[in-house]
Amino acid sequence: MVVNIVVYQAAAAFFATPPEATIDEALRDFLAANDVRKGWIENLMYIARCYIAKKDSKNASIYLAEALKVDPTDDSEKELLEEAKGLLKKHGG
Repeated sequence: MVVNIVVYQAAAAFFATPPEATIDEALRDFLAANDVRKGWIENLMYIARCYIAKKDSKNASIYLAEALKVDPTDDSEKELLEEAKGLLKKHGG
Protein backbone atom coordinates (compact mmCIF):
# COMPACT_ATOMS: atom_id res chain seq x y z
CA MET A 1 0.00 0.00 0.00
CA VAL A 2 1.34 3.38 -0.96
CA VAL A 3 1.30 5.84 1.89
CA ASN A 4 1.18 9.51 1.15
CA ILE A 5 4.57 10.90 2.24
CA VAL A 6 2.96 13.88 3.96
CA VAL A 7 0.72 11.61 6.03
CA TYR A 8 3.70 9.39 6.82
CA GLN A 9 5.78 12.37 7.95
CA ALA A 10 2.92 13.71 10.04
CA ALA A 11 2.53 10.33 11.71
CA ALA A 12 6.28 10.26 12.34
CA ALA A 13 5.95 13.58 14.16
CA PHE A 14 3.37 12.09 16.55
CA PHE A 15 4.79 8.60 16.96
CA ALA A 16 8.32 7.41 17.58
CA THR A 17 7.65 4.87 14.83
CA PRO A 18 4.92 5.53 12.26
CA PRO A 19 2.07 3.00 12.28
CA GLU A 20 2.70 0.07 9.98
CA ALA A 21 -0.62 -1.77 9.94
CA THR A 22 -1.43 -3.71 6.80
CA ILE A 23 -4.70 -3.92 4.92
CA ASP A 24 -5.08 -7.49 6.18
CA GLU A 25 -4.60 -6.41 9.80
CA ALA A 26 -7.09 -3.58 9.41
CA LEU A 27 -9.57 -5.91 7.72
CA ARG A 28 -9.23 -8.43 10.55
CA ASP A 29 -9.98 -5.71 13.11
CA PHE A 30 -12.94 -4.31 11.17
CA LEU A 31 -14.40 -7.82 10.75
CA ALA A 32 -14.00 -8.41 14.49
CA ALA A 33 -15.82 -5.14 15.19
CA ASN A 34 -18.57 -6.25 12.81
CA ASP A 35 -19.03 -9.41 14.88
CA VAL A 36 -19.59 -7.26 17.95
CA ARG A 37 -21.72 -4.53 16.37
CA LYS A 38 -23.72 -5.48 13.29
CA GLY A 39 -25.16 -2.78 11.08
CA TRP A 40 -22.54 -0.12 11.85
CA ILE A 41 -22.43 1.69 8.51
CA GLU A 42 -19.01 3.28 9.01
CA ASN A 43 -17.40 -0.05 9.87
CA LEU A 44 -19.11 -1.82 6.96
CA MET A 45 -17.65 0.84 4.67
CA TYR A 46 -14.16 0.31 6.08
CA ILE A 47 -14.51 -3.42 5.48
CA ALA A 48 -15.63 -2.80 1.89
CA ARG A 49 -12.75 -0.37 1.31
CA CYS A 50 -10.26 -2.95 2.59
CA TYR A 51 -11.62 -5.53 0.16
CA ILE A 52 -11.47 -2.96 -2.65
CA ALA A 53 -7.83 -2.26 -1.77
CA LYS A 54 -7.21 -6.01 -1.96
CA LYS A 55 -8.96 -6.07 -5.36
CA ASP A 56 -11.66 -8.39 -3.98
CA SER A 57 -14.79 -6.90 -5.55
CA LYS A 58 -16.95 -9.88 -4.61
CA ASN A 59 -16.49 -9.42 -0.86
CA ALA A 60 -16.50 -5.62 -1.18
CA SER A 61 -19.91 -5.84 -2.84
CA ILE A 62 -21.25 -7.99 -0.02
CA TYR A 63 -20.38 -5.39 2.61
CA LEU A 64 -21.47 -2.44 0.47
CA ALA A 65 -24.86 -4.12 -0.01
CA GLU A 66 -25.03 -4.82 3.72
CA ALA A 67 -24.38 -1.14 4.47
CA LEU A 68 -27.16 -0.12 2.09
CA LYS A 69 -29.65 -2.21 4.09
CA VAL A 70 -29.10 -0.06 7.18
CA ASP A 71 -31.22 3.04 7.81
CA PRO A 72 -28.95 6.07 8.32
CA THR A 73 -29.29 7.94 11.60
CA ASP A 74 -27.52 11.16 10.60
CA ASP A 75 -26.08 13.10 7.66
CA SER A 76 -22.70 11.42 8.00
CA GLU A 77 -24.27 8.00 7.53
CA LYS A 78 -26.31 9.31 4.60
CA GLU A 79 -23.07 10.44 2.93
CA LEU A 80 -21.50 7.04 3.55
CA LEU A 81 -24.48 5.34 1.93
CA GLU A 82 -24.14 7.59 -1.13
CA GLU A 83 -20.51 6.53 -1.32
CA ALA A 84 -21.58 2.90 -0.95
CA LYS A 85 -23.96 3.22 -3.90
CA GLY A 86 -21.20 4.63 -6.09
CA LEU A 87 -18.69 1.99 -5.04
CA LEU A 88 -21.21 -0.77 -5.58
CA LYS A 89 -21.80 0.42 -9.14
CA LYS A 90 -18.08 0.63 -9.76
CA HIS A 91 -17.10 -2.69 -8.18
CA GLY A 92 -19.95 -4.85 -9.43
CA GLY A 93 -23.16 -5.16 -7.62
